[in-house]
Amino acid sequence: MGYINVYTGPMKCGKSQKIFNELKRQLIAGKNIKVFKPLLDNRAGDAVISTRAGNSINAINIQDISELKNYEADSYFIDEFQFLKGDVHTIDEMATAGKKFYIAGLNLTSEKKIFGKMGDLMCIADNIEMMTSICEVCKCEEAVFTYYKGRKDTDIMVGDAVYVPVCRECYNKLMHSNFSKAKKLVSRKHEPSEVSSLGKILVNDFSYQCHF
Repeated sequence: MGYINVYTGPMKCGKSQKIFNELKRQLIAGKNIKVFKPLLDNRAGDAVISTRAGNSINAINIQDISELKNYEADSYFIDEFQFLKGDVHTIDEMATAGKKFYIAGLNLTSEKKIFGKMGDLMCIADNIEMMTSICEVCKCEEAVFTYYKGRKDTDIMVGDAVYVPVCRECYNKLMHSNFSKAKKLVSRKHEPSEVSSLGKILVNDFSYQCHF
């Protein structure tokens, strides 16, 4: 019997790494797998998905969920699902037919709106793992939102450097201030050594994100 596993949460919470971990298990089990990514997202290169831990694998570029039916596999792995268009019932039908899905994607935009088809996907999923990240402002481990450090004219803007994971408290402060001012407000609760300055925030800093 097929099923649908969904890994979701804010930026930098380890969603893609979850896919890689399961992908290895399926390969060891001798399963026929296919890996997919949205054509829109080319941050790691064309037809490649990667994690912040340095793992990467070739993937098939698609734009619409319906394209999955063109590929035969036992297990389907999809990263950055929020950027795909189409009807999630395609996945539901394939799972009913015995196919297994491992899907990662952002559940919310930086405005806390449902991101793309992620809401529909979670409604039909057999299992949903809600993941958290480390807040880039106060360094707590309950970052559940993604904040955009700039101005947007559309919900969909692909990029890492301008997005940061934040906890609920810091998100609210950021939305009523600017990033650097909110950073100072939150840092008063911590010792200086516990909170880095804005200029030292690195989205690919593996020193404290080696497991992402």
